[in-house]
Amino acid sequence: MSIVRTLMLIFVLLSLVLVANVFLVRHIDTRLIESYSLMNLLYYSEKGLALEDSETGRVYSGVVSSGNTAKIDANFGYNEAKLGPFLAAKATAPLPGGSKEFYYNSELFKDWNFLYLAGLTKGVGGINKVSALKKMPVAQSGTVRTEEVKIEVVSRNA
Repeated sequence: MSIVRTLMLIFVLLSLVLVANVFLVRHIDTRLIESYSLMNLLYYSEKGLALEDSETGRVYSGVVSSGNTAKIDANFGYNEAKLGPFLAAKATAPLPGGSKEFYYNSELFKDWNFLYLAGLTKGVGGINKVSALKKMPVAQSGTVRTEEVKIEVVSRNA
């Protein structure tokens, strides 16, 4: 009889684990975590907001460059095969002549930001948006000063 009880206990425990796993897969949303992870990549990755010294070839991660040596004047250009269809981002850095914007998937950002502003945030096809201000070094014309850089990340509900 103890063998039957033990087998029933194991069956019940496995069933509870299976139910908990199904709940986690269907109800835990990781899109905001992914958006914040992308934000960290933009801040600190070599191909994100980075200053490239044209003379030495050295890359300074986390330093926004306003010059022509920046790798991201048009796009953030990293791993588009994995992130491209799911996330888009914009960084805004204040400069003396006005703010400069850097985009990752600029067309998607503009389209999805429009949907977010229109209030389409729920359900499949809706848009999530996270944004943050962070003080970062901004390099311009050989000088480096600390400015608040704003990054906005939008992602599509699957």
